[in-house]
Amino acid sequence: MKNNPFGQDKPEVRNTVAPTANDTLKAHTHADTDKTWKAAHHTLGHLRDQASPGSHQHKNDDGSLRLGEGDGYSLTGDKTNASLAEVDNTINQILLMLDNYIAFTDNRTA
Repeated sequence: MKNNPFGQDKPEVRNTVAPTANDTLKAHTHADTDKTWKAAHHTLGHLRDQASPGSHQHKNDDGSLRLGEGDGYSLTGDKTNASLAEVDNTINQILLMLDNYIAFTDNRTA
């Protein structure tokens, strides 16, 4: 490139030959596997610096998988012939419960 203020362009150099299995094994002999959470390599497991398998579950203290299980949440009101105010009140109760577990912004207008 003519008049390049950063100097002359250098040709791109690429190694088109894949490393052998033995070379890859040698390169990973001193890998950082599970050394810290920032490590480039992780095994699957339950320890602090391991990666979680895709089948893992987040259980509550009581062993349940449901959000809010055992937290004592309850809805009040009449299920039949509910007024608009009662429906709105129920929605507000649900949103207050969800706010403990899900970050969201309530952009409803008054």
